Amino acid sequence: MRLAPEDIVGVVEPAIGPRGGATYTVSYDLTELSPPAPGERGTPIFKKHSRLDGQFFPTLTAAARWLDEHASVPVPAGSGRTA
Repeated sequence: MRLAPEDIVGVVEPAIGPRGGATYTVSYDLTELSPPAPGERGTPIFKKHSRLDGQFFPTLTAAARWLDEHASVPVPAGSGRTA
């Protein structure tokens, strides 16, 4: 089964930090690049990227925790989510 855009909270990606070291960045707030033509699949993109704000995370866990706390996706009570 394929994921729908509403199933995706965000993504954690490896990156090179400002000092040249290995870090992670976060992208979230999935939206459509442009409305799809009838019968075509849309092109989803992330509107917000932590690297654009100068935020880099030293570990995958730190990036995932930040995403869980800051993603603007409402979560129903009692449900878990995975970043």
